[in-house]
Amino acid sequence: MHRVDRLQEEKEEREKEVVSYYNSLEKARVENQDLQVQLGHALQQALDPNSKGNSLLAEVDDRMAAMERQLNPMKISVSEEAQCIHQRADEVTNLHTAEDAGISN
Repeated sequence: MHRVDRLQEEKEEREKEVVSYYNSLEKARVENQDLQVQLGHALQQALDPNSKGNSLLAEVDDRMAAMERQLNPMKISVSEEAQCIHQRADEVTNLHTAEDAGISN
């Protein structure tokens, strides 16, 4: 019975980790979405023929480049978080399977 308790505790820990990773992933997605919107606005401004001249275009280009620099690491982070979540979910599934096997024995 001690093994089942240990597996249950380990499963609960992993589930907490999965929730934490999921929350981090969602936060990164929201930030990513915000940056995409900002980038879209910057692109629209850059393509607007009524813009106020070269200095404004240079400013937009600078802002767009800065946003892209922020966005790229976030894309990587989101991808890594997603991989972690999938890995943790697999581990939780394996713990459930091990727990079920331990209970039936």
